[in-house]
Amino acid sequence: MFSGSSGAPINVVSNLFKLERATNFHLFQYRVDYNPEVLSRPIRMSMLKEHQDLIGSIYQFDGMMLFLPIRLEKEVCRDGNILTAAVNSLFFQCLNTVDVASSLYSS
Repeated sequence: MFSGSSGAPINVVSNLFKLERATNFHLFQYRVDYNPEVLSRPIRMSMLKEHQDLIGSIYQFDGMMLFLPIRLEKEVCRDGNILTAAVNSLFFQCLNTVDVASSLYSS
């Protein structure tokens, strides 16, 4: 039990659970570039979703950085965009393998 040196006591409740992870799990970080450049984040996300045959259905994407549990080739270029008449290319470049066993991600 912890207590401060001043103030009124309050009750605190916490929801804590242990998160198990696979021992052979890897997470790969990619940079995704668009040619020509696409400024709209929602359109970049929609364009990426068109390539689920390449990246799979499990991914995290912020509009530029992509995290996957699978390894792609070092650099991949894909064409296509059904949202506009223009043909856009997506370039996937592997930047890093994230060490999920690091103390940054676990305690």
